[in-house]
Amino acid sequence: MPAGCDCDAPSVWVCGVDGQTYDAGCGNECVPGAIACSGQCPCDPEAGCGCSVEGQGPPQCADGLVYACTGSDWIGSEATDTCQDLATDFPRYCCPLSVPTDAFCPE
Repeated sequence: MPAGCDCDAPSVWVCGVDGQTYDAGCGNECVPGAIACSGQCPCDPEAGCGCSVEGQGPPQCADGLVYACTGSDWIGSEATDTCQDLATDFPRYCCPLSVPTDAFCPE
């Protein structure tokens, strides 16, 4: 386990690509392997309203997850206020691990 992974931070649950739930409260580097989605496993393929997790992102999103938004159902979501817009060919957002996939669904 990398240094700093035994911390007192609140739990932030993520689902790894191996289908196991991990606590990423101390940072992404404390999760063995890639992250498939935020929240506990299994990942809900219907969650996200047109936005899905691409995984851990480029250096400017090293401590979060990149969400790619290809549908239109997410428009009007308040999650975009919490996440950083990444300048790409279609909407992508860098979100803190604490943002669940279903946060992209408008209320």
